[in-house]
Amino acid sequence: MAKQFEGKVVLITGSSNGIGRGIAVHFAARGAKVAITGRSAAALEEAKKECVAVGASEKSILSLVGNLTEESFMSKLVSETVSHFGKLDYLINNAGVLDVDMSGKLPGVLAQDLASYDYIFQINVRCVVYLCREATPHLEKTKGAIVNMSSILGSEIQGVPYAYYGMSKMALDALTRSLALELIKKGIRVNGVKPGGVTSKLVEKQGVTKEVMDQMVKSMTSRFDLIPVGFYGEPEDIAHITAFLCDSVQSRYIIGQSIRVDGGSSLVCPLLLGDVLEK
Repeated sequence: MAKQFEGKVVLITGSSNGIGRGIAVHFAARGAKVAITGRSAAALEEAKKECVAVGASEKSILSLVGNLTEESFMSKLVSETVSHFGKLDYLINNAGVLDVDMSGKLPGVLAQDLASYDYIFQINVRCVVYLCREATPHLEKTKGAIVNMSSILGSEIQGVPYAYYGMSKMALDALTRSLALELIKKGIRVNGVKPGGVTSKLVEKQGVTKEVMDQMVKSMTSRFDLIPVGFYGEPEDIAHITAFLCDSVQSRYIIGQSIRVDGGSSLVCPLLLGDVLEK
């Protein structure tokens, strides 16, 4: 019996660690040819090893090292993926940056550095637009799909430290809806995923230590008003819904949706991370 994504080609940005790596491994285990990307060659090599460990062949995993702030690299991602594998079926825009003060004690939105605003919007929004534009001609040929990785911090949950990040994810959700209507005419389905608390490197990259992160997770998972299911998400939880949205049989009637995968957090809490860390 053929695997779910046998013969399919998927390009996943930000796939050297965390959610992106989890998605890459998930697709690799189900027969897909996977293009993984990131800024660290060492991290990508580890991601590739994990893909091979679940049954993928070495030649079915393409590693591309570079920085999404460079348009030439984004063009290269798409062109080299198609050149190497012959086509493109799915684009997963997973790469994203938080770039905030994780103490939760910033004086206010207007006091935050606009350089941070520019960087967040460049990676979280502009890069997605650029990659969708580059990938569309190839996805039209395969009648493929795009999945944009958003966040519940984009609309359901508010907090001063997340202002620019939340704004960028709200913009991404709007882009997902607009592209869904535009690209379905070409046979391309576009949807999004809005993760809640998930084990990844995103928070650690803001300088949060393992001890503080463990404290935060313990606090959040012990409180029904923060994560009702009582546990923190794993990359595989996000990978499952991402794969579902790519599957043209299982999700053929779904476009323009940004689906929450958050253990119920968005149902109960106006999350302020500073408050969580203090409790």
